[in-house]
Amino acid sequence: EEERAKRIYYYIMNNFTYSFVDFKQSGFIPQKPSKTISSKLGDCKDFSTLYATFARKAGLDVNLVLVLTSDYGMKSLLLPSQNFNHCIVKIKLNGKDQFLELTDKNMPFKSIPNSLLNATALEIPYMVDKNKEYSLFHLTNMDGNPSKLISEVFIKVDENKTQHITINSKVTGSLASIYFDILNQDNFELVKEDILEDFNQRIGEGLVLDTIQDIAAQKGADFVTYTTKVHLDDKMNEMGSMTFFKLPLVAHSYNGGVISLEERKYPIDYQSYENANFYNSVYNLEIPTDKKFIEIPENKKFTYKEHSFEVLYKAISENQLQITIDAATDLSTIAVNEYLDFKSYVEKVLKAKDILIGYK
Repeated sequence: EEERAKRIYYYIMNNFTYSFVDFKQSGFIPQKPSKTISSKLGDCKDFSTLYATFARKAGLDVNLVLVLTSDYGMKSLLLPSQNFNHCIVKIKLNGKDQFLELTDKNMPFKSIPNSLLNATALEIPYMVDKNKEYSLFHLTNMDGNPSKLISEVFIKVDENKTQHITINSKVTGSLASIYFDILNQDNFELVKEDILEDFNQRIGEGLVLDTIQDIAAQKGADFVTYTTKVHLDDKMNEMGSMTFFKLPLVAHSYNGGVISLEERKYPIDYQSYENANFYNSVYNLEIPTDKKFIEIPENKKFTYKEHSFEVLYKAISENQLQITIDAATDLSTIAVNEYLDFKSYVEKVLKAKDILIGYK
């Protein structure tokens, strides 16, 4: 079942172009699949209808689903209504409901974009079952591939205190769509500019890009991988014989903006603050052989409901240190009465992420 569903998915992704423009049948009626095939163009309802047509011919159980996306989806919606603004499909795979987004040419199969989380939905049955009631529901527990940002980082500090940084990146889920788009550009100079800008936003200004290599961004894969080599100068402070610098973080779960208020009167739409479900970063740090680390920090672990954050330190030798940072974020809304506890959790995470490395 899954292989058939996947082949149809990528056939549409690779051969058709999404368009916001409504066609002859207006914004409410999908165009016939034959029209979509001949024009190679369609909107969300056209692609969903085309997918459903092919899937049924392949013997798969599939229905269209109307969606009021998560910008509006938790608000009141009464039936009958024309206020839906999107269309996806629901397909039964291995006995489980799977929702598919069909308008992103770069989206890996079974990935769930943030815009669908908590959205209000209504299933449109192909064959009406009079014994079943079709009512509004929220897309809260979708069985899709999560977005993960996985990084293996090698930082070598030379005698001139320049940090030579090699970053092996792996991105999965809906977040991978962004990197498929960047890494498949025809102009490699644009690829380098976009990747450098991405890491400047993560690490901070001052990076010099040396190279990007080992790019694996084949559409149809579940993930994208690539290696970036950069170096960083003048980011260290000295005190006598001691040298200090902040660990250049390549992944940022949680940020101070989400907890900037002392109290809140409205819930936090937390999916607006995160674009990944899981972060895993391993930093392999090496300082000059005649130097040694001053002190190894303590391991830290914090949890809040379905959120978790952990940082582990492992001394490999006097001049080599491995730091592992894992975070799992829950994109559910933070209620007003949960804010203070969540704020306390994020404050501890932000403090633990502010890692100062010292050596002499």
